[in-house]
Amino acid sequence: MVNAKVSLTIGSISFSSEGNEKWVANQLDKVINKLPQIIQIEMSLGEDQSKPISSDVQGILPGDDSKISLPKFLENHDAKNNQVKKFLATAVWLHTRDKKKLLMGKDVTKALSDAAIKKLKNASQCLKDNVKKGYCEKKDKGFFVTDEGRKIPSK
Repeated sequence: MVNAKVSLTIGSISFSSEGNEKWVANQLDKVINKLPQIIQIEMSLGEDQSKPISSDVQGILPGDDSKISLPKFLENHDAKNNQVKKFLATAVWLHTRDKKKLLMGKDVTKALSDAAIKKLKNASQCLKDNVKKGYCEKKDKGFFVTDEGRKIPSK
C-alpha cells in the first residue's frame, strides 16, 4: 500500500518516489543532499538542452532579482497597492524563477497567497489590462511578460 508520494523537478531533472512514508522520506533526504550536484549538472546542460517556449521569455531579469522574496520584489517595484501592477510584478518575479514557463493567472494568485500577500480582486482583469498595455502576451493557454512589461520601474 502506497501511503506517501513525492515529486520534485529542478529544470529538466525530475525525481519522484512513492511507498511507505519512512522510505519516501529517506529517498527525498538523499536527493536533497545531492541538490548542489544536481543543480551543477542542470547548469552544465546549458540553454541548448532545454527548448524555451518563446524567445520573448528569455533573459528576464537575470541576477539578484531572482533571489529576492516576492514581498521585497513588490516593494522594490512599488507594486503593493496597484492591482494591475502587482499582477505584472508578480508575473515578472515568477519568470525570474522559471524563464521557460508560460504562466497562468492562478500561478500569480498562488504566488501571492504563498507569500501571505493580499490577493487580487480579479486576476483575469489584471491580465487583460496588462495585455492591453503590451506588458503581457497571451500564448496557448497561458501568458508571458513582454520586454516592455519587464521594465517595471524600481523605487
